[in-house]
Amino acid sequence: MTSSTTEDNERTTDFVDLHRFATRRAFRIRERELFVLMRMRKSERMIADFTKELFIAVFVVTVFVEVSRAKLWARRC
Repeated sequence: MTSSTTEDNERTTDFVDLHRFATRRAFRIRERELFVLMRMRKSERMIADFTKELFIAVFVVTVFVEVSRAKLWARRC
C-alpha cells in the first residue's frame, strides 16, 4: 500500500510540476506577445506621427508654391 501511495504522490507531483512549467511557459509566451504588440503599436504610432508631419510639410510647401505662382501671374498681368 505504501508503494502505491508513494507512486501516486510522485505522479501527482509530476503533474503539478508539468502544470507549473506549462503555466510559466504560457505566461512567458503571453508576455512576449504583449511585448511584441507594444513594440508594434509604438512603431505604428511613430510612423503615423511621421506621416502626419510629412503631410503638413507637403501642404505648407504647396501653399507657398501656389502663392508664388499667383504673385508671378499678378506681375505679368
